This record gives sequence, C-alpha cells and structure tokens, in this order.
Amino acid sequence: MKGWMTVDPTDDGGFVMEVARADGLTINATIELDDDRPLCRTLELRSTRGQIDRDVLHSLGLATLLRRAASAAATPGPRVSLDKPPGLTDALLKRVAAAYRRALKDRENTATAVARLGRERLEQNYKDAPVSTARRWIGAARERGFLEQTTQGRKGG
Repeated sequence: MKGWMTVDPTDDGGFVMEVARADGLTINATIELDDDRPLCRTLELRSTRGQIDRDVLHSLGLATLLRRAASAAATPGPRVSLDKPPGLTDALLKRVAAAYRRALKDRENTATAVARLGRERLEQNYKDAPVSTARRWIGAARERGFLEQTTQGRKGG
C-alpha cells in the first residue's frame, strides 16, 4: 500500500490517525489505548476516486494500520510512509540476527524463534509474530548485512 499516515495524540492518552492512500481513500480514526492495545472508537472513510464498496472495505487492513499508528504514536506529527513496514530499524534487525543464530545453535526452527520477538514488537496480546513476518525480518536482516547469505542446503548465520 502506498500513501502516508499522521498520528497525533489526544488529551485522554489515545491518538488520532489520518491515512491517505494512493488510491484516493482517506481514513480518519480515533484510537484509545486499553492496556497498551489500540482500540478504534471512531472511523471515517472518504474516497476521491469512486465509491466505497465491499472491495475497498476488504482492502482496508485496519488492524495493520492500527498497529502502525500505535508504534508511530511515540513520535507524533510527521508523516509516516506506508510504502514499507515501519520500524525495521538496525536495532531490531540485530536482535533478529541474534535470535536466528541462537536458534541455529539450539537446533530450533529459526523462523519460530524470530517470531517470538513479536511478543515485544507487535504487542498483540503478547502473541508471537506470524512466521511470515519473522521470515520477512530475517530477509531484511540479510539484506542489511546482519546475517550471511544462505547457500544451498545450509542456513547462513
């Protein structure tokens, strides 16, 4: 998804999220935090290019937007690009690489071990991140040089 998002705090400790997608859809939402979990209280949709139909509603990805907004709420104001996942910092990718190497040493599934980082990262009821997300994190760690490239039949640590 392309576009941008802004997040501004409210007086009650929550925040207001505004998302402008490249397809002309604008999303405004008021979010409260309950035990640090984002809860959407109001939601407004506007489209400059056509109607808001079932397909548009299906493509919202509201849960993902709420998680992104919650992580961006710590530094409100500036626009956050929606072109790439936020927060794939070097610090996170170093932790991914360390968890990956530890899993290799312990003969554990590497993606499952990295997914446990999601308990801290995504804060979704303290669940592991999806394995597909863990694999993306591992790929990003490789791209930035925190993990070696793999060779056929061997995982690169």
